[in-house]
Amino acid sequence: MKLSEWDIRLQNSRLEREEKRRAQEEHERYQDQVIHRWLREKADEENKRLRRQQRLKLKEKKRMEHDRQRIVELEEELAKTDERSENMKEHALKDNVSPEGAPVQ
Repeated sequence: MKLSEWDIRLQNSRLEREEKRRAQEEHERYQDQVIHRWLREKADEENKRLRRQQRLKLKEKKRMEHDRQRIVELEEELAKTDERSENMKEHALKDNVSPEGAPVQ
C-alpha cells in the first residue's frame, strides 16, 4: 500500500513533534542535573561555613576558659601574697617591729 502525500506529511509532522518532545525532555533533565549539582555545592559550602564557625567558637571558648583559669590562679596568688603580708604585719606588731623591720617606739 502506497502512502499518500498527505499521510507522509502527517507522519513527518508526528516525527518532528516526537523529536522536539524528546529534545525538550533531555534539556529538562540537563537543567535538573545542573540545579541539583548547584544545590549540593551550595549545601556543601554552607556545611563548611558552619563547621568553620563552630571551630572558631570552640577555639574562642577554650581561650576564654584558659583566661578564666589564669585569672583564678592570679587571684589565688594575690590572696596568698596578701595573707603573707598580713601575717608579717601581725608578727611584726607582736615583736614590736615595724613591717619594714625597724623597731617600734
